[in-house]
Amino acid sequence: MTELAEYQPAESAPSFEGSPMLQHLREVAAAMRSRLDACRKAGETPEVEAVHQLRTGTRRVEATLETLAREAGARGLGKATEDARQRWLRQLKKVRRASGKVRDFDVHRELLAEHFLSETEDSKRATSPVVGSESVSKGAGEATPLVKQARLLDAWLKVQRSDAAQMLCTKLDEHAEQLLDAEQRFFDAIAKRR
Repeated sequence: MTELAEYQPAESAPSFEGSPMLQHLREVAAAMRSRLDACRKAGETPEVEAVHQLRTGTRRVEATLETLAREAGARGLGKATEDARQRWLRQLKKVRRASGKVRDFDVHRELLAEHFLSETEDSKRATSPVVGSESVSKGAGEATPLVKQARLLDAWLKVQRSDAAQMLCTKLDEHAEQLLDAEQRFFDAIAKRR
């Protein structure tokens, strides 16, 4: 290799304009914004799937931002771009944590429904009693004590989920503008790097 081929100027920075990683970041950020809007519908409680998609969308954006920073190598993204990236990551974390509380209640309710409240589980417990257990049903149409407790727990989780969903909507209203501003600042900063 010649001396000329080995030389790289110290001021040259990686160009991300047109980078497949930057394009991917734009796509996952757009998808996350649409999920954010789906959870922010005025006067409505966010649906289970919308909350799940919002949470996974924030994770995808965070992972892509981390990959983009690694792709920049030793020279990095530059101070302004890195500051904008860190700001965006902080805003994403706030949204992810707020949606995580709602998602936890959704997962618990899904597990209860799957294992204790489904019709097949009710009929299994009614037809195959376990000796020495409280879950033995007294009649074919009667719910076992375990199913009754599961129903009570599910009702409590439903109320808690509703409260957490309302807090999520409030947080999303508070943080949506800051999140979008942080995203715009990052893309502006990275566009200035040539």
